[in-house]
Amino acid sequence: MDGTRTRRQRAIRASDLARLVVCEQKAAFEDRYGERQDARSARNIDEGNRQHAAFLRQAFLVNPALKSSEAKPWCFASEIFGDFAAETEDLRGFRDRVLRPYAVGRKIIRAYYRMSPVVAAWLSRSPTQRAWMRVAMTPVVWAARRFVRHVDD
Repeated sequence: MDGTRTRRQRAIRASDLARLVVCEQKAAFEDRYGERQDARSARNIDEGNRQHAAFLRQAFLVNPALKSSEAKPWCFASEIFGDFAAETEDLRGFRDRVLRPYAVGRKIIRAYYRMSPVVAAWLSRSPTQRAWMRVAMTPVVWAARRFVRHVDD
């Protein structure tokens, strides 16, 4: 031999592979859900998301034909109750099952989608306005639930 040592490769142990998988799972989890954060960081992130949503809403108001990977803030019910709230789902059910099958219902839907971005932008400015509108919309949501139940029966 020429005096250099050759390094012997050792076999990879199962425990080493398991640690790699755990690290990969942790990285995937943190990528999906984020790292743990303190209350201040969470508030800052929420505020940034609110400001981004307000900016996006303004952009869609100025240019309704704007293309974006984010959903357009059309539905003021989503602004009031939240995207996945039961009330919002009930109103969507009313739209799909009660209004959409009829020509007059489709006209109501088109009118709603024309005015909704303006109302959603107005509601986004103040939690008080959203709270008042939530109270005002409660009977509408109740009636929508009743109509959908009647149609489904």
